[in-house]
Order: sequence, then structure tokens, then C-alpha cells
Amino acid sequence: MGYKKTQIGTLFIVFMCVFVALISIPAFLGKGVQVLTSTPFLVSYGLIFIILLLFFRMQLELTPEGVRITYGIGIIRIFLPIDKVHRTESISTKWYWGLGIRYTPEGVLYNIQGLQAVRVYYEVGGQKKSVMLGTAAPEDLAHALEKAFP
Repeated sequence: MGYKKTQIGTLFIVFMCVFVALISIPAFLGKGVQVLTSTPFLVSYGLIFIILLLFFRMQLELTPEGVRITYGIGIIRIFLPIDKVHRTESISTKWYWGLGIRYTPEGVLYNIQGLQAVRVYYEVGGQKKSVMLGTAAPEDLAHALEKAFP
């Protein structure tokens, strides 16, 4: 097994920092420091910080039991049992599907950067489903998954 990759959401982090600057600079220039320490701003900064902690990175790990996807500091976790997987393929996702956890016409997409992914076909309760796992090296992940099939 031994497959474990971490991707950092650089674009997401930069976007959030720019967002903080865009709401802070005009307020600071207009009212000074006192507005930046007001309750609405402190709550906004707190929410942005929590969102950053939850989604700043995505880690894909293949264990003997299955695929574990972890976002940020580990509160958001997804697990896909390997014994349910029956096929994989490397794909390119559509740019307009975005980044993060997305519901698409072709299944759920878990990604944090780029357009490359591995589509994993699996079966749960007799229903065939697919999920897409974003990765910078889709061939490596697809190969590791295929070696792990029961």
C-alpha cells in the first residue's frame, strides 16, 4: 500500500488572504483601528480562520482497508472501503466544477487544486457509484488503487 499524498490549497489560501485585505483595508482607512476590533469584524475574521483550518489542504491515503481523504486539520474525513472498489480511471475534471467537495453530474469530486483526478467506481448496497479524487499524479493513485483491489 503505502500511498499517501498531501496537496496544499495555495490558491484557496491566497484568495482568503486577499478577501481579508479587501474587507480590512477600506474599513481601516475609513474608521481606523477601532473598526477592525469591532464584533462584526472579529466574527468575520474568526469564521475565515476556521474555514482556512478546515480546507487549507487535502490528504489522500491508501490503507489496507480503503482510501482515506482528509481535509485541513482532519475534522472533515471521508473513507471509501477498498473492498467496494471495482475499477479506476485517470480523468481530467471540468474547470467549472470548481475546487473542494463538489457534487457533479458524474459523482462527488474531492479536490483542492488542479484538474487531474482519478475516478473510482464502487458499489454500495447493490448500487454502482463513482467518486473523483483530485491528485497531482493520477496515474500513481490509479495504479496504487488497482494493486489494492481484493
